[in-house]
Amino acid sequence: KITINNEMASRNMSSNSLKSHLPPELGNLHAIQFLDLSCNTLFGNIPSELGKLSFLNYLHLNNNSLKGYVPTEIVTLLSLKYIYLQNNFLSGELDEIWICSQLLDYNLTNNYFSCPVPSCCDGQGNGLCEPCLLLPSPPSPSPSPPPSPSPSPSP
Repeated sequence: KITINNEMASRNMSSNSLKSHLPPELGNLHAIQFLDLSCNTLFGNIPSELGKLSFLNYLHLNNNSLKGYVPTEIVTLLSLKYIYLQNNFLSGELDEIWICSQLLDYNLTNNYFSCPVPSCCDGQGNGLCEPCLLLPSPPSPSPSPPPSPSPSPSP
């Protein structure tokens, strides 16, 4: 269970064997600047209520089982400068202005984000965003070998 203390400025719960969804009540941590819930078994969507954290600078949600979109409320959070969402099941489009202009550091790899990825991800070889679909599609089945020629009948 994730406990909430509204006056907390920093919360590191990384690698705590948490198995839960992210509660919307996290949006009540009004003073929080650093939130690390990485390396747990968190699932479900990222709650839009995190967009109410007007002092949040660092958000670590990497290495979980989160799915869905990155909420617009987080993308428009001007205080957020560092975000780590790698190794989840997130999808949707990435906002180029948010990633390329606002964030100082980020890692978005190993998710299912849509093409095209923002230009600051795609051309720099920085490894923080991978080209296009960030997780490879399942391999296509190999073509069947041509049938063996049948022996011709003898006269």
